[in-house]
Amino acid sequence: MDRLGTFAAGSVLYREEPHALLRGERLTLFRREAERVQSELDRLFAGPSPPRFLHLDVYLGNGKLIGNRLAVLDFDDSMWAFPAQDIAISFFYLHYLRGFPEDLWLAFERGYRRIREWPMEGNEQLSLLLEARALDLLDVLVNDDRAQVQARLPELMQAVEDQIRELSSRRG
Repeated sequence: MDRLGTFAAGSVLYREEPHALLRGERLTLFRREAERVQSELDRLFAGPSPPRFLHLDVYLGNGKLIGNRLAVLDFDDSMWAFPAQDIAISFFYLHYLRGFPEDLWLAFERGYRRIREWPMEGNEQLSLLLEARALDLLDVLVNDDRAQVQARLPELMQAVEDQIRELSSRRG
């Protein structure tokens, strides 16, 4: 996951003819944030630690409790990435799809630290990696030709824009 558009053979943000819903201020915002995200991805992948082969889609829909054990399902998004990216993807789904309050993020971190060192370098990195997931989902949505997705695309794109604005405002 060293670049945006991984799931769609290149990001829709950089097509010669942008999507009709990607114009003006929205496109400017998305491209600006995509550059910031890409800089963070470039920094991560240029660092001394190698990426790992990770799930990259752990959220409540991909986990099942069987007896007293947790089973993780659906490995089709797995690829080479860093643990911070994996965590950000989980946080993205928990926060935006489930309303997971940020105070529970700290409980998640405490649990994670029981097993291994916390890989997130700070709130700015988390914000950028959350934006990376939002922008990757934008590519997936725009390229999804199912009628039900296309019918909801204006609403879904507005949700992505709201998420990007919220996340970028956190960084100031």
